[in-house]
Amino acid sequence: MMRQNLFLKVMLVVTALVMNLTVCAATGTLGSSDFSYEGVDYKKNRFAIDFGIGGGQGSTGFDLGVRYQHNFAPFIGWDVLSVKAAFPTEGTFDEAPDLQIMTGVRGTTPNFYKNMSAYASIASGYGFSTDSSVYNNDGGVCAEIGVGINLCKYVYMGYAFNFQKIHINDMDLSGKGKVHYFRLGFVF
Repeated sequence: MMRQNLFLKVMLVVTALVMNLTVCAATGTLGSSDFSYEGVDYKKNRFAIDFGIGGGQGSTGFDLGVRYQHNFAPFIGWDVLSVKAAFPTEGTFDEAPDLQIMTGVRGTTPNFYKNMSAYASIASGYGFSTDSSVYNNDGGVCAEIGVGINLCKYVYMGYAFNFQKIHINDMDLSGKGKVHYFRLGFVF
């Protein structure tokens, strides 16, 4: 129980720091005021669709997700809302998906070869099972850390580590899942 409380406190602090970072970037209080983004082409608002496949703890699965990203500057953005549905690879349509709703921050490097650049992201939020046979599903904290390469302005691929805690009251059952994903995404 103490480890669970510690984890929740750490996730709360990380989320607060991420939100503070995005506010600082938006108000211009982050970094030097002499830096200019003049001549750098970037979109303020973007939508993305991604597909991940991977496994962990003896099982495999895949997820589908959509996200809305607001960029404060060419190299830092806020993933305002990210929604993912995770499915097992065995019995995909026999089991209900797990849903995750997250928010986070995404950083991108300047282009290092043609339109290619690297990215890193961190997000946290709430996840739960959509299985109707599981009553009083309290869900739990979820988080994801990702790194990868933007192959061009519209396509990216990379690695993501996803963590999910779930508690079901009726069965007094708690669990957590850790999944390593290969991720492919499309940004618009």
